[in-house]
Amino acid sequence: MEVDKIFAMNSFLTYRTIVDPDIAFSTDFPVKAYPIYKNVDRKKVYGAEDTFYEIKTYVKNLFEDSEKKVALMLSGGIDSAILAALVPEGTKAYTFKTMSTNSVDDVVYAKKYAKKFKLDHEVIDVTWEDYDKSIDDLMKLKGSPIHSIEPQIYKAAKQAKSEGFTTLLFGENADIVFGGFNGLLSKDWTLEEFYQRYCFVDPSMILVSPQKILYPIEKYSDNENHVDVHHFVNDIFYKESNNSYFNACTLADIEFSTPFSRLSLGSELDLNKIRSGQNKYILRQIFSELYPEFENRKKIPMPRAVDTWFADWQGPIRGEFLQNVDMSIFTGDQKWMLYVLERFLNLIG
Repeated sequence: MEVDKIFAMNSFLTYRTIVDPDIAFSTDFPVKAYPIYKNVDRKKVYGAEDTFYEIKTYVKNLFEDSEKKVALMLSGGIDSAILAALVPEGTKAYTFKTMSTNSVDDVVYAKKYAKKFKLDHEVIDVTWEDYDKSIDDLMKLKGSPIHSIEPQIYKAAKQAKSEGFTTLLFGENADIVFGGFNGLLSKDWTLEEFYQRYCFVDPSMILVSPQKILYPIEKYSDNENHVDVHHFVNDIFYKESNNSYFNACTLADIEFSTPFSRLSLGSELDLNKIRSGQNKYILRQIFSELYPEFENRKKIPMPRAVDTWFADWQGPIRGEFLQNVDMSIFTGDQKWMLYVLERFLNLIG
């Protein structure tokens, strides 16, 4: 393992992960490697029928495992709603509620899904105090700064563990596999265009020693420098997203489970459908058959209250960061990334 703090900082801000598994911030806190499916090992699906069969079989086997006691994380989106239709009646289902406006929508829809399938539904309130108490432990375990979803996943996972559950079932990875990222898939991007579009925080805007790390995107660029976005997302983003869920659940000593992480599309994603407003068209067909009385909702990211919490934050003060930067140019999520990066650097000394 090589320690390269400058690379690690730039990689985290660009990709929200350390893209080189052999590089770390510190020898004392190596980056945690979690067991993620290789793309070649993921089950290929082609349409609504075989996709639904694979999801249904996964859920059935999970609940029939006598060594597991399973609870469902139920958002207001279509992915976990599909799972809600497949779990046994009476299954415990948790939904987050934060200070974010979108979380209210999540709770309203989750309640409807839980009522339809007679689930034991519970809303978990998430506060800044919950975040503040868990951030450092989550970062120590991960060996890097964390995604803003991790503290609230950890709170739910810890509660589920205290109630005797061994496993939390999520709808995570559905967007990655089935084309849920409308913005990223909205056009044919050149390498430079996609770098600027995907980059979470441009290091040149905030770091004293910025680096432009392009090779993870170059891997999926053709001779004309056009990027295969769907395959890039199923590699770089897939790993980053799964690691966030694994990390939070691991700290709570509970199993992270999702049927979507073991699936991949066997045919090319229909970009024309995506760009005409039919993102995740395979899952939307399944949802419509399970919930004919409900609207097929637009995607809403998992709610976090970072816009509220960091509205007046003045920015990082360590020497690695540029000073006197106008923080109003950053979104709440971007401010969160800068905050946890500085907090992690302070933590590791």
